[in-house]
Amino acid sequence: MDRKMVSEALGHIDESYIIEALELSGGAYAHGKENENMNRRTFRKSGRIVLVAAILALVLGITAGAYVAFNRYERPDEMMDNFAGGADYMGGSAEGYEKYETVEIDGEERITLSELRLGWEKLSTDEALLEELVYPYVADVDGSITFGDYTVTMEACLYDDDTRGCILYYTVENPNGVSWERSPQLGEIWLESFTYRVGTSFGGVTFVDEERSTDTKLYICEHFIVVDEWLENEYLPNSLGIGRSESREDLDLRPYIAQWAETIDVPHAEFDGGNIVVSPFGMAFDKNGIGVDPGRNHQYIALRFADGSEFVVYDRPNLFANEVTGVCQGPSRRAFETHLFNSIIDINSVVEVQIDDAVFTLE
Repeated sequence: MDRKMVSEALGHIDESYIIEALELSGGAYAHGKENENMNRRTFRKSGRIVLVAAILALVLGITAGAYVAFNRYERPDEMMDNFAGGADYMGGSAEGYEKYETVEIDGEERITLSELRLGWEKLSTDEALLEELVYPYVADVDGSITFGDYTVTMEACLYDDDTRGCILYYTVENPNGVSWERSPQLGEIWLESFTYRVGTSFGGVTFVDEERSTDTKLYICEHFIVVDEWLENEYLPNSLGIGRSESREDLDLRPYIAQWAETIDVPHAEFDGGNIVVSPFGMAFDKNGIGVDPGRNHQYIALRFADGSEFVVYDRPNLFANEVTGVCQGPSRRAFETHLFNSIIDINSVVEVQIDDAVFTLE
């Protein structure tokens, strides 16, 4: 088929179908990566290019190799019901505290931090906001492993390649019953009186949907951050697993993460030329790009909205943080920093980001 025939074929496509196809694509655009010296920032190609490839595949009966789609999860509301532990987790808020103890080190008594808990206060999320910014990007995921009488099955995923943030929804089932505990400090799920751990190797924070779960089946929502250096090391686990070190089963997540990176394109607000990226459920920033010491531990991070309100992501001096987890990675492991929120935020209304004393406004 020559160029003229292709052009004529495209000319006969009703524009309404193009709009509908764009909506149904769920943001499944291809990703392009800038130079690695830009510290992991990713930039999205035009969805129109990919969309045309998909239309060509459908209309002309050819293979559009650049187009990769994902299947939307049919029940994203169920997954998001348990987002960061659900709306009522810890009463919707918690008080922060820190404890110190005196220990002897090299014959000297020193006061050290023994326990730290940061308070938080979750925002209520409007259903319309979820339908616009979250539900279209929740992908249906297939994959399961067995360990004795246990079966772990992946259900759905919300992944953002620009921040490396991920929310994985999965179940743990045992016809003989499932007894579990949650480690309050690490946010891990353990089975049979802390005999077996279930979860990813990324050290995520995990919540059980207690309303939906039964005596024989758990519904779990895990928030974690993908670490690039781990993915590149074949000797490190990048998996969802169950068991303990000497006896366990693991499902390799590398191929899944690669697919999610190519197909799920969560919407963002960008600041400072793309050095700061804010998604509905997390944010990331390039420390070198915004001109701060990669090894610096930030004390205060906040988002401000057009109506004058703010969302405090991290406030160490006041023992407060509206985040589930955070990770620094990249060159020297400190150049690219990600924070996953405990609430869904409206990225269309974010006008300002503050990181310590530096303030970045929407361009």
